Amino acid sequence: MQKIVLIAACTAMTAALHAQNQSFEKYEQPIPGSPVKFEMVPIKAGSFKMGSKASKQADEQPQHEVTLSAFWIGAKEVTHDEFALYLNDEHYAENSDVDAITRPSRPYIEMTLGMGKEGGFPLTA
Repeated sequence: MQKIVLIAACTAMTAALHAQNQSFEKYEQPIPGSPVKFEMVPIKAGSFKMGSKASKQADEQPQHEVTLSAFWIGAKEVTHDEFALYLNDEHYAENSDVDAITRPSRPYIEMTLGMGKEGGFPLTA
């Protein structure tokens, strides 16, 4: 859930800023005050068929058309380094009514388990 919140917040904020200055192409977004960057890629608007006529699974029927508006998404999953910056950023209110950028709750254990951190940013302050 925390990854989804961070992705939504980053996507909404950076896409709005980027759209003002650039065309609809992939770009790299630095996180201010850190060496960490993440890549955003555009997903063009379009339609596709969802479901299956042939499947006997109830949750795959009926086949129907889905239409999506254009949007931005992170090229990769949120890294531990990115998440640590967000987790430790005290500019976000812990009790905000805004769902997209509320402060995440602290994990009970150190989530990297000693792996997957390039910059060594600690998850706990």
